[in-house]
Amino acid sequence: MESRTWDDTAKYHLSRRLIAVLEDIRGANQRHGPHRVWSDPIDEVELARFFLQDRERDATLLQLEIETGRKQRSVDLISAKRQKPDQHGGGKPR
Repeated sequence: MESRTWDDTAKYHLSRRLIAVLEDIRGANQRHGPHRVWSDPIDEVELARFFLQDRERDATLLQLEIETGRKQRSVDLISAKRQKPDQHGGGKPR
């Protein structure tokens, strides 16, 4: 306001407008906060699809872990049988 020569009426109107803008800003900060809020652009359908895919991946992973465990136990059983000595005290059968 001081950069130009304003008459009193113009200064009054500019001051009132500046006060109104500052009050709007203060009101907005009180209602919404001074920070921008990030909003996720994913809609509900896409979010539901994402959760379904996540559950399907978890189920697939669980099945793979179960299969891996079974195969590992099978290998361990075969290895244990090969290392087990003859129960009758004799050597290997011919």
